[in-house]
Amino acid sequence: MDLRELEQGVDPSGHWYYQTKAQALALSLQRVGHTPGVVKDIGAGSGFFSSFLLERHHNAKALCIDPNYTDEQLGQSTGRLTFERQDTWGPADLYLFMDVIEHVPDDTRLLEHYVEDAPPGALFFISVPAFEFLWSGHDVYLQHYRRYTLPQLERVSVRSGLEVLYGRYLYGTTFPVVLALRTLRRRSHAVASDLRPAGPRLNGLLTNILSAENRLRGNRVAGSTAIVLARRR
Repeated sequence: MDLRELEQGVDPSGHWYYQTKAQALALSLQRVGHTPGVVKDIGAGSGFFSSFLLERHHNAKALCIDPNYTDEQLGQSTGRLTFERQDTWGPADLYLFMDVIEHVPDDTRLLEHYVEDAPPGALFFISVPAFEFLWSGHDVYLQHYRRYTLPQLERVSVRSGLEVLYGRYLYGTTFPVVLALRTLRRRSHAVASDLRPAGPRLNGLLTNILSAENRLRGNRVAGSTAIVLARRR
């Protein structure tokens, strides 16, 4: 989770957007039969996705890496969940890039840096914002360099030394609404995150709808996020 979105009052532990993405992560690992042992969460922000995995895999441990961590955030480290500004561990079996590579000028080089140190067979789960035509003040606020189509994300993964196992779009159900909102935001020139806390009924409805969508395989048509599960060759 981007640390800037914490400023919007979004609680990822219950918000439909983060619950959907976490479920997509869990289902992707389940489909390839992978049980995490050592997780490196690059650009981890609040560490929500690592915490999500540790709650379900009690023998796993995770390193959350983010150069923007404060001393207070570093002090939140526990025996299984560690927060650091730099990579201080050896190889892992699972690497998370949850909405990270769009924040750097050279996305391939960032991935290569971790792929080169990963053992053969290590998994990489990568999520990115989808489609340049959805670009708006939301992307400016979060300091994005780009948005991706699914084929573009897969090509970046392959160039970095990975073998793509699985790829799809998320949030296909809400895609028309997102498109409309982003179009209006571009016209207003507003620079702010689109993500806001949702009321209980709307949050529950979206969680249920997107959970059902998550269990359908193969959406390579449209969505506001693209994901890839890849393996170190």
